[in-house]
Amino acid sequence: MQKTAYLIKVSAFYYAITGLVCLFFPEEILLKIHSNTEEELILFSQLFGAAILSFAYLNWFFRNSLIGGIYDRPISITNLTFNLITGLILLNFSFRNQELLCIIPMVIHLLLAVFFGLISRKTPEKVR
Repeated sequence: MQKTAYLIKVSAFYYAITGLVCLFFPEEILLKIHSNTEEELILFSQLFGAAILSFAYLNWFFRNSLIGGIYDRPISITNLTFNLITGLILLNFSFRNQELLCIIPMVIHLLLAVFFGLISRKTPEKVR
């Protein structure tokens, strides 16, 4: 099994957990982060959860593909972009609100961004 398959599987699992939590427990998340649980925020959290769950499915379906270099580049670049932007947004939120709850997801997203950035630049081992 190639090394990128582990990264794809780990990210799919993380996305699935995050997406399901946002879909089914939006009020609890909003109460931890913010004291306001308006209907619009709950709807936004559920829509975000649906998008994250879609990322999980995408990664799970490509778990056995060659990823890296020119092979399945859209998968690696999409994951890189999503994780980098999400990690930076969480970093900004953590600094502005001194919220420690966002530190763990921020670190996970930034690490995933680094790893997806590395595999998008490297040719898979099976091709060499």
